[in-house]
Formats: sequence, structure tokens, C-alpha cells
Amino acid sequence: EPKGTAGMPVLEAIHQYDITDVVVTVRRDFGGILLGAGGLIRAYSKAAHLALKMSEILIPIPVYVIQMTLDYKAYDATQSHLNQYVSNLSTEFGIGVTVQGEIPIQKWDDFKEKLQSLLNAAPTIDIIKEKTTYQPSN
Repeated sequence: EPKGTAGMPVLEAIHQYDITDVVVTVRRDFGGILLGAGGLIRAYSKAAHLALKMSEILIPIPVYVIQMTLDYKAYDATQSHLNQYVSNLSTEFGIGVTVQGEIPIQKWDDFKEKLQSLLNAAPTIDIIKEKTTYQPSN
């Protein structure tokens, strides 16, 4: 393609969406009609914009994977709080209630503080690992 008619329109579309860590590819089959520089720019730009518009843009969220065991009374008192802060929440009922899930690192201190306030004690929370999850931007 002539210089500036393919890569730059695609890059400009990416910049307009203000995203990084993305690959946008556009395939154009020659149909026998010469589009000229302006037509090529419009074709590549439109294809890139449509692809980005139809894509689900994900935001990286650093999280802690946590685990803790609560007695049944404490679990009942904190269930709403857990549902508010912890995603991918799983519970196992036995002698106590073992709770495992993911909490955004930026909400960690607030989560612990409110949990301690609800229980009138500092619960033991094990951080199993740190990882990054991705959530839709909308």
C-alpha cells in the first residue's frame, strides 16, 4: 500500500480508543478497483474502527487470591460484605466456612478494615497469590 494509507489510519483508530496491548489487523483483498490514497485511508480506518467498536475492551485488575475460615456466625455477619468485595467467591461448609476468592489489591485495606469492624476482631486472611484478572471496561 502507499505510505501512510494503512498503518497510520489503524494506529489512529487505536489512539482514539485510548487502549494499549492490542493488535488490530485489517485484510484487504484487491477487487479490481483502485481506491486511491484517500479511499485506502478511509477503508483501513473504517475497518479498524468497526473492529474496535465491536470488541470487548478489558481492563487489567491486579487482585489477591485470598482464603479464610470463619465460624458460621461470623460468616453470616460478613456474607454481604464478602459479596460486595470478593469476586469468584467460593465457600466450603464444614466445621467452619472456608471462603476463597479474589479481591482487587486497591480495595484490600478497605476490605480488611470493614471486615475487622464487622467482626470486632482481625480475622486471619491468607493471601494465596497475586494475579491479574481482566474486567470489561463498561
